[in-house]
Amino acid sequence: MTTSPLLAGALPRLARLAARAACATLAVVAASGARATDVADWHYAAPMPDSMLQFGSRRLYLPPGHWTLVTRGDFRTYTSHGASVEVSTAWAVRIEDGRFRMAIALSLPAQRLIGINRWGADACERTSDQIFQRTLSTSLATPECISVVGSLGLMQYMRERNFRVAEWFETHKLEDIDGLVHILYTKNYNTTFGRISVLLPIQAFESDAELIRWANTLPALLGPFIDADKDDVTLPEPTPPAPPDTP
Repeated sequence: MTTSPLLAGALPRLARLAARAACATLAVVAASGARATDVADWHYAAPMPDSMLQFGSRRLYLPPGHWTLVTRGDFRTYTSHGASVEVSTAWAVRIEDGRFRMAIALSLPAQRLIGINRWGADACERTSDQIFQRTLSTSLATPECISVVGSLGLMQYMRERNFRVAEWFETHKLEDIDGLVHILYTKNYNTTFGRISVLLPIQAFESDAELIRWANTLPALLGPFIDADKDDVTLPEPTPPAPPDTP
């Protein structure tokens, strides 16, 4: 079969256009993949193949595993002068072999704050269900603390905290677990607001001492991230209990 001179002359140009289109498609795919877990782009529950939560330029890398960005919620918190601050919370859940392994709730403001000298509520107020609390700053202007709370069951806890996550659990028929621990790190400053909740089965830790040791690593790790002084942070995997000795 012969090719007409007109088509033969057009082939190089068509090839160049096809190559450019392919490059553009790859660029779009790469960009969408890079932003696949950006909280601002969330619309429905979606897998997180990169195990990463992104708030604009800030990226929190989670322990490797099968993560899903389940939901995002927006709320407002207030300063003592009545000024409102818009905050977004992303819920990411890790499931391995059909079992709950970890959940993360990360709350950050939609934009940089300016000159807040006092928050309207004590973010580090102690509660009766806490089994541990370490207060790093008692100032109402810059409250900062880490706490650990025990809970009887995963489903009950989530129904009280976030019904969308609870519904997602029920839809995926996750087995309920007893012995849930909730580690909460809070840091408010005059230019920022940040809070991260980590939910884990108590079996993730070898002992209470190991649980508290791991919780105490979070302020130094996450404080600069909340302050936007550090854009990339990796959350460490809790040390799993050692397997029992076999005879």
